[in-house]
This record gives sequence, C-alpha cells and structure tokens, in this order.
Amino acid sequence: MLDAKAAAHGLDVFAEHTADAKNRPGAHPNIDRLIEIVDGAGPLDIKLIEA
Repeated sequence: MLDAKAAAHGLDVFAEHTADAKNRPGAHPNIDRLIEIVDGAGPLDIKLIEA
C-alpha cells in the first residue's frame, strides 16, 4: 500500500524534482500523485502481477 508515510518517503527520494512538480502541476504526474496522497488523498493499493 502506498500511504501518506510511503508517499512522503517518495517525495524525499525524488526531492530534486519535488519543488518543480509543486510549481508546475502536471509536469511530473507520478510526483503529483505522491503530493496528493501526502495532502490527504486516499492511499493506493499495490498488487504485484507475475508476467
């Protein structure tokens, strides 16, 4: 599950892009999703699917 704690960690990992994502919504859609979750959006369920 990608919850607020995991999303905050992701923002730390991609910190060099986080400020740009906040200033230009849509430029970094994956980081936008992390920001949304940190800001209170529901968590994402993650399921591994064997190829």
